[in-house]
Amino acid sequence: MNRNTIKIAWIFFALLVTNTICISAQKISEHTLIENGQLMHGLHSYDTISNAYSEFTSLFINELNLPGSFYNKFDSIDFVSFIYPPDSSFRLITWQARVAESKFTYSGCLQTKDTLYVFKNREGYYNHPDFNTMELNSANWYGCLYYNIKTFVFQKNDMHVIFGFQQPGIASSRKIMDVLWFKQGKPILGAPVFCNKKNDNCVNRMVLEYSSNATVRLNYDEEYKMIIFDHLIKGSNPEFKGQMANFTDGSYEAYKMRKNGTWEYIEMLWHDKQKEPPTDKPKSSVKQRNIMGR
Repeated sequence: MNRNTIKIAWIFFALLVTNTICISAQKISEHTLIENGQLMHGLHSYDTISNAYSEFTSLFINELNLPGSFYNKFDSIDFVSFIYPPDSSFRLITWQARVAESKFTYSGCLQTKDTLYVFKNREGYYNHPDFNTMELNSANWYGCLYYNIKTFVFQKNDMHVIFGFQQPGIASSRKIMDVLWFKQGKPILGAPVFCNKKNDNCVNRMVLEYSSNATVRLNYDEEYKMIIFDHLIKGSNPEFKGQMANFTDGSYEAYKMRKNGTWEYIEMLWHDKQKEPPTDKPKSSVKQRNIMGR
């Protein structure tokens, strides 16, 4: 065996060892993420859950900052929501944990092939009087789990209606419809595209708040080509000491996309109640994680 052959053999061996170490490190890292996820969502003390959530968030964001991590699907981490637009040019990644009796906390990122934007959760935005008309960014986020996305064009810009779920406490839940788009390459939340028939009083986003023991639909429906959501009525909630809350009544409202890219509000989608309401399933092209149970 000549020197060149020995040199090539050593190079091959070194590459093999390096690759093995990298794969092993990746498995260990993902195993640690899973362990923290199990603590986050198991029957543990809130201190344990909160610590696991903090460690998972730190480790996971570090993983997402690694070169090439965009192509890692993290298939074994089923407690995190990943949603992609049709062209897979980016992905929205969100997760939650219940860190106190009536407190849920949220984290999220938007990742492209070469950039990671970490969302900063600013609690209480939904109580702001101008919440539905505010333009937000990754440094100012209300916190939720995103579960679907619908891409459209408005004013020659690619935009995306995104649908999210938020648990503000044990008695109430929220579903949020927002708009994601990019300004100078950076993600923006909110655009005045949800309008009435006169195309005025347009808002940037919509929030449905309802009793946590109700099942509420808010999603884009491929069959009807509309955003369909439950009409809510106020009533007494016997499970929470008779507190007043919103419930569904079997009727539906909608938003239908216009040619100019705005979405027109339809007050009554059907004039009679349907025997079988449409399902709240996302588009088949969107990767859906088993998180919501709705």
